Amino acid sequence: MTNLREEFLNHHNLAKHIQDVSWGKLIQLTQSKAERAGKSVVFVDPRNTSQMCSGCGILVAKELSERVHVCPVCGLRLDRDHNAALNILTLGLRGGAYGDLTSGPKSLSGKRQILEVGSPGL
Repeated sequence: MTNLREEFLNHHNLAKHIQDVSWGKLIQLTQSKAERAGKSVVFVDPRNTSQMCSGCGILVAKELSERVHVCPVCGLRLDRDHNAALNILTLGLRGGAYGDLTSGPKSLSGKRQILEVGSPGL
């Protein structure tokens, strides 16, 4: 077993390919499950989501070892992952991280509505 593990680790391209296939399968299964539930999957750009304050939108630089987000501007204090999750949720509800304002939640009238969850800076 040890030789197999060492052999696997020595083949970086193979390991990367297997990882890519795994992510692809996860995405496919998630989209399928969402479709059956009448929902959709929205992909967002995760860049700066743990650095951006979900309260006021400023970038608060921090090391990976820092697990708590503390905003010097608005005083928001959250677990780093919770802060990032709020920012990702906001991006998804707004129609994505790439400025797509044509998709997203719609009201009963059919007009698009933006549900604010986190940072106005996103």
